Amino acid sequence: MRKLVLREYVDRYKKEVIKLNKDAINASEIASKNWNPQWDDELHKIRSIYIEKGGAFLLAFKLDKLIGMGGLLRVDRTTVKVKWVRVHPNYQKQGVAMLIIGALEKEARSLGYKRLVADTVKGNLAAEGMLMK
Repeated sequence: MRKLVLREYVDRYKKEVIKLNKDAINASEIASKNWNPQWDDELHKIRSIYIEKGGAFLLAFKLDKLIGMGGLLRVDRTTVKVKWVRVHPNYQKQGVAMLIIGALEKEARSLGYKRLVADTVKGNLAAEGMLMK
C-alpha cells in the first residue's frame, strides 16, 4: 500500500487506537460475536504492558489517519506474542495487516527475540489464514 507510514505508539494516539479497535471488531461478524469487552482494558495500558516490558506497539498511518495497529507482548526472554493486529474496515484486504505483521517480525528480531507466536478470536478464519503465512 502506498504512503503507509509505521510509527511507534505514543500516548497521544490512545483514543484513536481504542476507536480503531472498536471499528475493526464491529466490522467483523465473528469477532464481534466472540469479543469480550474486558480485553479492551489492555489498550488503556499499552505503554506499561507492551513497551516498558520489552515489547512494542506499532501504528500504521495513511495520510496522517490511523488505519492499522499491532503489538508485541513479551512472553519470556526469547518469545513475543503478536497481539491487537487491527485494520480499519475501509482499508482491509489491501495488505495492511501483512505489512504490520512484517514490521512486528522485524521489530521482534531487533529486540532479540527468537520466537514469535500469535492467537486470534476463535473462528476468525481470515486472521487464522493470514497468521499461518
